[in-house]
Amino acid sequence: MATDPETSTPAIDTTSLTISPIERRDSLEKHLLTRPDPQDLKDRHILLDTNVAPSIQAARQKLDRQRASDSLKKSLEHRPDREELVERISLLPNIC
Repeated sequence: MATDPETSTPAIDTTSLTISPIERRDSLEKHLLTRPDPQDLKDRHILLDTNVAPSIQAARQKLDRQRASDSLKKSLEHRPDREELVERISLLPNIC
């Protein structure tokens, strides 16, 4: 997935803060027009793709990670041990 370097790296506003308010506003407007859209930020995992209130997003993310961890632990508990896998292989017919 090749991306255009101009669109993948956001421009940094280097306009001096000592310039006139009108020039500063124009500079900010220019940069706001070129900022990435929300879907692009979600695709790059910068912005969370969720419809949960911002105040509980961290708790939701922690819960999702814990759920994934619990699921992985459960799967690993039911995984056959080495001896059982070796026994299964020995029972397979020789294909060669």
